[in-house]
Amino acid sequence: MIVELELPFLPPSENSAYVQIGRMRKLSTEGKEFKRQVNEYCWDIYESELDRLCEELGDTLWLLVDMDIYLPLDKVVYLGWTKKNKAGARGAKEPYRNIDGHNCVKLMADALSEILHIDDRRFQWGRSHKHVDGREPRVVLRMGPVDPQEFGVPLEFTTS
Repeated sequence: MIVELELPFLPPSENSAYVQIGRMRKLSTEGKEFKRQVNEYCWDIYESELDRLCEELGDTLWLLVDMDIYLPLDKVVYLGWTKKNKAGARGAKEPYRNIDGHNCVKLMADALSEILHIDDRRFQWGRSHKHVDGREPRVVLRMGPVDPQEFGVPLEFTTS
């Protein structure tokens, strides 16, 4: 079973989702709000799919997750890069903005862990891609159960 969730909002980067307090790393207000928003949205829109996924995962299977982040062009590139002044100098120092797609994985794992009531140690991240897209910014997650034995975990550790 593969479940696809489309979230019509983006996670904050890991740098703004967490704060350092002494030696402790804690979820920021922005990170907490994102997790609350994901939880509420997913259970409102995808309740039956999530229930079936949780049932199929049981206590032993892992969750394989792919994530695609869709961004408008101006969030990925500096539009000034293609413009040159009379002297031939570009309107930006480099073409690409600092958008670190994998930087969002930890917060998304924390949100999914809370939604599905499973520890994120049971997650196996597949791919994480960012895309330029003309529609609204969004995140698309594709998730499904996977046997930990496929990743070398011995059988005696995969049964409850």
